[in-house]
Amino acid sequence: MNILIYNFLQPEDGGGGVGVYSTNLAHSLRQAGHRVITLSSGDVYSFTRRSTRLRTWRDRFERAVVINSPMIAPAYDAWEDFGTYTESRGLDGIAPVLRRKYGDIDVFHFQNVEGLTSSFFVSLRAAFPAARFIYSAHNYSAVCPQVDLWFQERTVCEDYREGLNCTKCFPPREGTAILRDARRRRPVVRFFNKNAPGVVKVKKAVMRRLRGQPAPVEPEVEFEDDFSGGPRSSFNRTDTEGPVFAFPKHDGDGTPYRNYRLANIELCATVFDTVLAVSQRTRDVLLARGMQPDNVAVSYIGTAHRAAFETCVRITGIGDGLHIAYLGYMRRNKGFYLLLRALASLPDEVAGKVTLTVAAKKSEDAAAYKRLTDIAPRFAAFRYFDGFTHKTLDTVLQGVNLGIVPPIWEDNLPQVSIEMVSRGIPVLTSDRGGAQEVASNPLFVFQGGSADDLQRRIAAFSTGEVSLARFWDGPIRIFSMDEHVRDLMRYYAPGSDGSTGRRMSRPETATASVS
Repeated sequence: MNILIYNFLQPEDGGGGVGVYSTNLAHSLRQAGHRVITLSSGDVYSFTRRSTRLRTWRDRFERAVVINSPMIAPAYDAWEDFGTYTESRGLDGIAPVLRRKYGDIDVFHFQNVEGLTSSFFVSLRAAFPAARFIYSAHNYSAVCPQVDLWFQERTVCEDYREGLNCTKCFPPREGTAILRDARRRRPVVRFFNKNAPGVVKVKKAVMRRLRGQPAPVEPEVEFEDDFSGGPRSSFNRTDTEGPVFAFPKHDGDGTPYRNYRLANIELCATVFDTVLAVSQRTRDVLLARGMQPDNVAVSYIGTAHRAAFETCVRITGIGDGLHIAYLGYMRRNKGFYLLLRALASLPDEVAGKVTLTVAAKKSEDAAAYKRLTDIAPRFAAFRYFDGFTHKTLDTVLQGVNLGIVPPIWEDNLPQVSIEMVSRGIPVLTSDRGGAQEVASNPLFVFQGGSADDLQRRIAAFSTGEVSLARFWDGPIRIFSMDEHVRDLMRYYAPGSDGSTGRRMSRPETATASVS
């Protein structure tokens, strides 16, 4: 089959978990004998020419990049341009170019809508009427300009008020025009950073003097190439409960944001043959916000960690004592502050028998790190790692017998839960997002946002009231990329297994209501 995979970044160019998935999917499809074309848009802007065009080349994949898209990506950078998404026709000419360059394409698999426009999908469908159009919902970008349905960095967005709440969700920041200019300068900056760092240093000093700014204490970065840290990685104002920004207090014009959501709901119902939610919870959240149920299915993504799961020893008891671990970010939405409150409220006789491991960068939030070290002496032992990588993961998890994954936003499918379970470690998760579906065991799910419920669950495992062995009572949903690709073929080539690819029975997953 001829399969085009879209993400706003090319495979192997970053982009967080979606970037990793896109890379793995492209490699897996290619190894399975399919022709793979990788398309990206919204990241590359020309220093000289401003017209929108398509650049193509070939290495291990056939690659295509939209230059100068009217929509910048990721979506968080397009915060003031969402009217462009529904109004611009600037990408309509790309579809016939793809047709001339690649001929028939059997499947278009979009990982998000970031960097594109609504009319692009319509024009693409017209140019490729026989193709299958698949959209994977790794996040909520189709219904949320902020992507995470996380209102003002503090609470789940339950009601966007026809777009009015969207106008108050973004803190004041650089406009998209400034961000585009930075992208245009990127090749020049990279050249001078590499070949003439002295010139860059002098330029910075001159600009600081003109602006009346003092010399920086820490080395500056002229332009950050890697977007995988997430759109909020540049925000550093914190208090004892996470980020603090000067959000707008009054409603603005919500029409562009309302039109954005409605346009994508319409596209998912009419242009896309199938919307693939990465968890049942993600599907429920999308349906609660207007998606039509008849073509929204669930397809759990594949992971390289499946191989580790096949050979792991499943932990069934606490041995000499409960050893819990949190891996990820010191962020409110990830539930880190919630975890700190729960740990602080554990009875002394329980805390004194628990070992605590945390792997999260202290630079994320100095206040959170201080709170962590303040409560650490209450525990039998404390291990801290200033972040982790896949290479250090096994070292970090040594001796751990219970992972904690406590998001308070609707985290679609946190990979850290899969990484821990793949090593035989049970995980206690919140009922927000898809982490709860790895095992779908209610004994290992607590009420999202409730520190009291979390600490009660931790205490129950520590005292033996609930055995860790119960985690393995039901099926574990960890799949290899090969298994995932076989599942995708039901939607790529409908009818091969009796499936239409448009409707499917709901899989046996967690069915907690969307609150």
